[in-house]
Amino acid sequence: PGLGEQVGRDVNYRLKSFGLQIRISCMITKVEENFLEFNNGERLEHDCIIWTAGIKSRQVPISMELEYDRSGRVMTDGTLRSTKLLNMFAIGDQTCFLDTTGKPLPSTARQAIDQGAYVGQAIAELIHNRQPKPYLCKTFGYIVPLGGKWAILKTPNFYMKGFLPYVFRQLGWFHYFYTIVGLRKAFEISFLENKLYGRND
Repeated sequence: PGLGEQVGRDVNYRLKSFGLQIRISCMITKVEENFLEFNNGERLEHDCIIWTAGIKSRQVPISMELEYDRSGRVMTDGTLRSTKLLNMFAIGDQTCFLDTTGKPLPSTARQAIDQGAYVGQAIAELIHNRQPKPYLCKTFGYIVPLGGKWAILKTPNFYMKGFLPYVFRQLGWFHYFYTIVGLRKAFEISFLENKLYGRND
């Protein structure tokens, strides 16, 4: 739901084109050795289950009372400080910061990095007895690869699907590898990745 209706529609169409069956608005209520059952009574036979059920925060191991959302994330004010404990900051997967529409920010690395930079500046302000400015949440673009040389690219002002977003994704991965292991090794990793993941293209 956090990706938006257009992305969801295109992902749904792309996955169905591969022959995948998709169930929406239903929950798995029982898993047995050879079948699973949904809350609407439907049973589905299986040989292998791969369960990916999202993330859940761990409770902060402190004795003070904190305010949490239903996913166990620490509720924060406009400066990413706990609503119950003002000398405690929370960022990334551990925090629930509501944007201007009242929705929690997504638990992504880009958000966590941006929040970390803000908290560093906020602590410096507090050390100098100045109140930090409110955190301004940002909307970051993302790329969703979906089998073969095909992907979806979405930014706040731009949307594209097909081969070109896949190329942008590969360039992004190459840049990431380059910053960690250098140019030659980045070429080797990128070549191997394309060789392995391109077998079914």
